[in-house]
Amino acid sequence: MQGLLPLLTAALGALIAFAGVWLTQRRADLRSLQERREHRLLPAYLRYHSSLREWVRVIESHARGDAVTPDREEQMRAAFEQAKLAGYEMDLMAPPELARGAERVLDRLVELSELLGYPLRLSALEPRSEPFSRDEIRRTLVAISDARLALMVLMQQDLGLRSKNDSDIGDRDEHRMLRP
Repeated sequence: MQGLLPLLTAALGALIAFAGVWLTQRRADLRSLQERREHRLLPAYLRYHSSLREWVRVIESHARGDAVTPDREEQMRAAFEQAKLAGYEMDLMAPPELARGAERVLDRLVELSELLGYPLRLSALEPRSEPFSRDEIRRTLVAISDARLALMVLMQQDLGLRSKNDSDIGDRDEHRMLRP
């Protein structure tokens, strides 16, 4: 029995050392995986949000000018194309729930743009017979902004920049578009 005790002690020591090395390697692997994920997804998330910002800027320009002009139509088409490319990148790289959320935000911007008189798809919606008021556009953009910011919170959680329990997107007045 006395000869067995040192053997058991050595085996237990080896097991503890192995577990320590395994846990250290596991943490390093997870950290590396998170860094690769951030390196891959952060630029995609930023491209998506910046393309939406540009598109909203063009819609706001329409709301201030209240007319479809060839220049603005070209800007709207370019903003749509950029956002569509960013959306494709989201479809490919983001988790499914984020890709679906991104697509819903894009769909809402397409719908608003087409109702304002900018045909963006082959099966474009007919523009409204009566023009949108500035306040109607503002309310629609605020709703789209709320959806975009909720999606941004999910992206931050996906990247580990925000905890799953922290879903506050701030005061609505902080992100209102078309401020009076």
